Amino acid sequence: MRTLRIAIVLALALACAAPTAAQAARYHGRAAGNNPNGSGLIGKHRFVSGDSYAVQFRDGQAANTRYRACAFMRGKRKGCTTSHTGGRNRWSTVTSDRIWQPDRVGRIVYRWYVDGKRVASWSVNFEAEPE
Repeated sequence: MRTLRIAIVLALALACAAPTAAQAARYHGRAAGNNPNGSGLIGKHRFVSGDSYAVQFRDGQAANTRYRACAFMRGKRKGCTTSHTGGRNRWSTVTSDRIWQPDRVGRIVYRWYVDGKRVASWSVNFEAEPE
């Protein structure tokens, strides 16, 4: 009985924490860096300290969507910025240091909010510069 209650609580917590399927299809967020073949930006999960990189968001159904992007490290919010998307399904870009410039290496999770609801997230490993 206790195991069943724990399973139900975990299922409800996951359902509330994750964006809905409709939102996941509509909204997209990513941290982006240069494509090695030179054809623009691509989503990346690893950056080197000292680098500033693009943090991008798009709305697949509407233009001029107001959103808030926040950076979290070790579960604590470190910084946020507010912006608007451009055209429908076009990437809106802010630089990572506009949100927060980390003072140490580790995992950063970016989360995007529209109307106060989390609609996208992307994790980045922020690593020390190789010597």
